[in-house]
Amino acid sequence: SQLLKIERQQGRRRGVETERWSARTLDLDLLLYADECLEEEGLEIPHPRLHQRAFVLEPLCELAGHRVHPRLAETLETLRARLTDPGGWRIWPQMSPDWRVPAPPEGAHSESHQ
Repeated sequence: SQLLKIERQQGRRRGVETERWSARTLDLDLLLYADECLEEEGLEIPHPRLHQRAFVLEPLCELAGHRVHPRLAETLETLRARLTDPGGWRIWPQMSPDWRVPAPPEGAHSESHQ
């Protein structure tokens, strides 16, 4: 998939980073795709644990809290409110300048995917 390709390009090595909850170079997940529900090998949409993760729901609700989860038929705001520890996430301070994505060269065109 494209997300796995991007992870590899950014240095993620899945064979090395094998533990489920271990630190990762990069971890990209497809959370939602319109109102689609899909289950196939290596891909489940919506993300199967989206509704359990405050660190996912908090910023997602800022963008689209009114959206309805296609499997659970509840808004993302409702799912966030139901979490047992809705404040159980925080933004970590920048530990290293290495996390920044380099700016494209002058004159390079970038596509907008909105």
